[in-house]
Amino acid sequence: TNSTRDINQIGNWPLKLCFGVAINGNWGGPFGCSPEIPKTNSCDILDTNAIVDFGTFSSDVTARQATGTIKVNCASEAYLRVKFNSNVTNMPLSQDGRMTASLKFRDLIAGVGENYVKVPGGNREIYIDGELRNNNTSHTGQFSMSVVAIVEII
Repeated sequence: TNSTRDINQIGNWPLKLCFGVAINGNWGGPFGCSPEIPKTNSCDILDTNAIVDFGTFSSDVTARQATGTIKVNCASEAYLRVKFNSNVTNMPLSQDGRMTASLKFRDLIAGVGENYVKVPGGNREIYIDGELRNNNTSHTGQFSMSVVAIVEII
């Protein structure tokens, strides 16, 4: 629930997260950089139970969206890498496999290979959007599934 980052650096130049391109093995330079990253930072996860609740619905509902949040507090602006520990696309919620749910993180930085979220200093919510698909399932009653979200400070 608590993560700290300490960057050891030779010299005093500013530290930034940059994305660049290599052409034929030669560095083409950065094409996008973050603001300067503080050399020390800490983030605390304030709420470790992000519940995506689809609520009550009848069998004629074919799709439903819901959102859950992970609450974090960072000492200063930070970039967090967020991911799930398993595949969260079309997870079966019913025994017949026709009721499924998919999850994804919202507010990801576009064009980045992994899942990064920019968090300003202070309290912030990281949103997890869920979509439920109900393909004529006969499932009734309550259902639930647990997944693990991994949040790393960069």
